Amino acid sequence: MKNLFFFGVILLSQLLSFSQSERLLDFSMLPVDGDKKALIKWTMAAGSTCLDLVVERSSDNVNYQEAYVYPGVCGNEDSAQSYTWIDANPISVRTSFYRLKLDNVEFSLVSEFIVNAGNQGILVFPNPNSGTFNLEFTNSSNNKFEVLLFQSDGTLIFTESNLNGNKYSRDVSELPRGVYFIKVAVQNSDSQVVKLFIR
Repeated sequence: MKNLFFFGVILLSQLLSFSQSERLLDFSMLPVDGDKKALIKWTMAAGSTCLDLVVERSSDNVNYQEAYVYPGVCGNEDSAQSYTWIDANPISVRTSFYRLKLDNVEFSLVSEFIVNAGNQGILVFPNPNSGTFNLEFTNSSNNKFEVLLFQSDGTLIFTESNLNGNKYSRDVSELPRGVYFIKVAVQNSDSQVVKLFIR
């Protein structure tokens, strides 16, 4: 019976991790300092407070560890409040997954950040996703780029080429649940690949 209760608590926490806390208006992340650091941003809704807010980080989107604890009470009864924290040491040459944990029971959606060997970062959000995903990445020379989306078995879903800038958005609401891979190929630069989780 004790094991069944423990399993139920784990299952409930996993289900909660796939939906954003209603107390959060926004949770996002941006690469900073030459894409070597991750700027974590969140906004608490007006009338919402939190006594225990933790930024958690993971390398596999399963096992999370505490990366930062907000000191004191966050939020405000009268107006929305925004906060930031910079992770100066994201997981090197691998994907860092981030989420917020509020009062040990509620979670934000997961955001993903990659620092590759060339110190180039790529950000995909929201992730997991069921609607439109957004990409932000380094393209300081404003070179043309293309975006390719693959299923986990390597099947190509779509390609968009001759794009400009350093941002991209795409509606994926028609795709089935699962793990996908987004490849961003910037002209005269290394390609980068990031996972997209569709729920």
